[in-house]
Amino acid sequence: LMAAVRDMWIDAPATEWSAADLQWLVGTWTAEEQGVKTQSVVQWVVDGRFLERTYTTTQLDGTTTTGVQLIGWNPQEGRVQSWNFSPDGGHAIGTWLPSEGGWHAHMHGTTGDGAPTSSINLLKRLDDNAYVWQSVHRTVGGVTLPDTPEIVWKRQPPTQ
Repeated sequence: LMAAVRDMWIDAPATEWSAADLQWLVGTWTAEEQGVKTQSVVQWVVDGRFLERTYTTTQLDGTTTTGVQLIGWNPQEGRVQSWNFSPDGGHAIGTWLPSEGGWHAHMHGTTGDGAPTSSINLLKRLDDNAYVWQSVHRTVGGVTLPDTPEIVWKRQPPTQ
């Protein structure tokens, strides 16, 4: 038996989360590697709780692909986490840890056809307008792939 029952909304205290250290990523970025061009737009979403990174890659023949990444605080794990969705229908989850001058993300996922993937993605801030990205220790379906080259991303000025 219950004498009284009440529904109450309790606001959880704001979490001091280290994903806020990624604030500098907000903006539009471009990179080019062997003629393949990629543009990335990073913005806060869900009332500033997650960073959303959308990207478009343009191949040499002009075809484009797009993908999305969300980055935010995982309170259960007590760390920054990302959720990636690629153009082939694949997806990956990353655990982000700060490192000297940047971050590294331990990624685990699957390709669109179901092959398991893993990598460590390195992100190193050069200054307010540039950072270096590289993917190392990569595997697809249990097969080791070579590390990617370091790719320099450059911030684009805001459009008027």
